[in-house]
Amino acid sequence: MIQQTILLIVENADTDAIDIHMEEESITFRFHSPHEQIDVDKKDFLRHIQNRTGMELKIEQRSGLWLWIYIKKRGNEDDFHCDRR
Repeated sequence: MIQQTILLIVENADTDAIDIHMEEESITFRFHSPHEQIDVDKKDFLRHIQNRTGMELKIEQRSGLWLWIYIKKRGNEDDFHCDRR
């Protein structure tokens, strides 16, 4: 999951550095990108991650700084969540 996420970011974000922070219930990928939007769901990547790991992705973007945060999924296992702010 981490490797595939890094590849997705590198291929789509035009960034030269990614800071990865891991905690017990979350993994945060922090990077700068000149893009206002990034296509994060190529080939159903997010659904695949959710189904395989039980995690969901929250995306935050402010002034070129992006945070992609995987967190342990809570609630119904059939729910799918991708928060794009």
